[in-house]
Amino acid sequence: QRHIDCETRHVEEGAIREELAAYFLSVPPLAEQTEAQRTRTRRELRRLSQVETDAVLQFSGFPRPFSQGDLTGLLTSLLEACRSVANTAGYPLSVTALETETSLYAAFEPRLIQMAAVGLIRAACLSNHHSPVSASLSGSLHAVTLTVTGDSPPADRQAIELAREVARLHQGGLAESGGTIGFSIRTTLPRTGGHFTAPCTAELLDYLLSSVQVGLYAFLYNEV
Repeated sequence: QRHIDCETRHVEEGAIREELAAYFLSVPPLAEQTEAQRTRTRRELRRLSQVETDAVLQFSGFPRPFSQGDLTGLLTSLLEACRSVANTAGYPLSVTALETETSLYAAFEPRLIQMAAVGLIRAACLSNHHSPVSASLSGSLHAVTLTVTGDSPPADRQAIELAREVARLHQGGLAESGGTIGFSIRTTLPRTGGHFTAPCTAELLDYLLSSVQVGLYAFLYNEV
């Protein structure tokens, strides 16, 4: 029965992904869309986010290939893009990057780290209802930690479980205390995949299917 259920989920996921691909290939750039198109686009981005999250959680505990790339460059660009989207949508988000000018190259799973980081920021913003939220990066000799803080703790359990899985995958941990939540990842893991080029902030903001647009823009503007 479990095998049948798994096959059914894969068929349903495949059909949804085909629908989404057809839509995003046909829709004009976000800046050129009408308000009605943007409303539809945000709805489809939320569907994509759910499909991606379900797929990751379904295979929790499985190993994944790690690409080599600029980890701090990715996270710094990601936080700045999230700050831009959140503040424009009326959610006061402040960010603090690592206090270093040296890029940290490490082996990691780029897509999942972006999903986890954006998911926690989104969850904190929505739980705090337009009250200030802060996100910060900190580093040690062998790890990097992302921490998100607001008056109220995040209520999105899927976002938290996704961050927990990403922390496990990277031999780190997840911690919650009051309105603060954060996850750490080790930076000394071996590369088992290819190389990853970190996008800049502008690329994350301009690309409709970036982690920031899928995981943050689509949800924050759904609330206003």
